[in-house]
Amino acid sequence: MLMLYTGSASSSTSGHGAAGLRTTLAAAVMAGYDRAVRAEGWFRDPYHLHDDRWFSDGRPTNLVRDDGATSSDEPPPTDPPDSLERVPEPPTGTADDLMRAEDAASQNLNFFPGR
Repeated sequence: MLMLYTGSASSSTSGHGAAGLRTTLAAAVMAGYDRAVRAEGWFRDPYHLHDDRWFSDGRPTNLVRDDGATSSDEPPPTDPPDSLERVPEPPTGTADDLMRAEDAASQNLNFFPGR
């Protein structure tokens, strides 16, 4: 969230003119930064009820995962601990699993039966 200061530098609440304005703007930017870095994604379930739990905007959701299968289970009403362990992302495919169209044609692979 970006907070805009619309008053003049001399009317800042700190009474220090432009320096007060810079301090106010810096605080607004840091407040926005704090909100922007909240947990988002899969983390080890801090409640130890499931393997993993999805967090959104720093809050636990009801989306959980056990042995790779996702399901729904509301989190307990207590706040999660401050430290969370992010679940490592699974490796993505490599170029080895791709095939050029002309290579598929030369191998007589028919991706469109009936044509």
